[in-house]
Amino acid sequence: MKKFFLLLFILFFVTGCVRTKYSNINIIDSDGKIFLPILKFKEKNFEFGMNYKLSEIFKNNKIVFKDEYLDVSKLGENTMNVEYILNGNTHNEQITYNVVDTTKPLIYNSGVYTMYLNDEDDLVNRIICADNQDANPNCFIEGEYDLTTIGSYPLKYVAIDNQGNKNEAEFTLVVKKERPITNGNISNGTTYLENIIEKYKTNKTRIGIDVSKYQGDINWQDVKNAGIEFAMIRLGFGYGEVLKMDDKYLQNIKGALENNIDVGIYFYSYATTMEEIELQSNYVLENIKDYNITFPIVYDWENFKDWNEYGISLYDLRHQQEMFLKPFKEKGYQVLQYGSKNYLRNFWEPIKEDIWLAFYIREGQTLDFEKPIKMWQICNNGKVPGIDYDVDIDIYYK
Repeated sequence: MKKFFLLLFILFFVTGCVRTKYSNINIIDSDGKIFLPILKFKEKNFEFGMNYKLSEIFKNNKIVFKDEYLDVSKLGENTMNVEYILNGNTHNEQITYNVVDTTKPLIYNSGVYTMYLNDEDDLVNRIICADNQDANPNCFIEGEYDLTTIGSYPLKYVAIDNQGNKNEAEFTLVVKKERPITNGNISNGTTYLENIIEKYKTNKTRIGIDVSKYQGDINWQDVKNAGIEFAMIRLGFGYGEVLKMDDKYLQNIKGALENNIDVGIYFYSYATTMEEIELQSNYVLENIKDYNITFPIVYDWENFKDWNEYGISLYDLRHQQEMFLKPFKEKGYQVLQYGSKNYLRNFWEPIKEDIWLAFYIREGQTLDFEKPIKMWQICNNGKVPGIDYDVDIDIYYK
């Protein structure tokens, strides 16, 4: 009899109280019933800052997860409460997993750099050095060069992050005598709206523009009559605690909507902190609430030339955008991820949002990008009736 009760005790202990490394055994669902955990995965490491969908980690098409992605924002051992629905019941399990960083820093290197006699020696910062989780990787140049002597210097750029991941890239510095003089009026040609409409307008596309104060005073009736169906309008820009509305924002949004042109919004940001992101996001929300915004909201961060001095990681950059866009998504607005091919590939990956691709097509070129896109900024030299200056022309895919 004693052996019988001992066996019952062992069975109760094993089925009711034991915890695995990856999840709790004693789980209570929304009906108050105890069930065994099912969120188990093979022991493995997850790379910092990448996108791991819970539905792909725990392959079970009967489960609906509340959160879409595994949280890999902190190095080391992590725990995460995962809420999901199975057979009509809501369950909550705690999983344990390890986050590592084995990714080399990014060296954004063109291969050849030109400087001129007696230039300031800022070569280290001319080459972008970024890391997925280290905001300030150790970046330096190996080799000798002399900015007081004309010549060609073979050099090596080295980047090491705080996890010891190292990357190297060879490049050539060319020192020339004097900087060429330009008049600042170099023409980049003209792309006519009617040609874009003829080539790209179908029942699956819409043709639009993106505008700011640099397009001056726009005759929106003429723009509408020319065939423009939507406009992405710059609301303004922000850095630190400064929030500045675009000089033509109110004029543009009223003019576009009065002429039945769909409107989306972009905001140019120099943010480096979450405090700035919150200020900027709230500012945009406040200044669109009185207008019918039917096209996407876009976070526009492009100041890569000063990257090395910003002190943020690639994860920081993506997370700031995510937090900027979050309240808009919660309110039902569409959002887009903006960027050129190279910046999307090197700085914004992994990408969670639909893409607005900046790729200015020239004669003989075709659109070549490995991911599906929602909107294509096809040129920055567009000529559109009603606008006196060059304007970006966009194609939106329904």
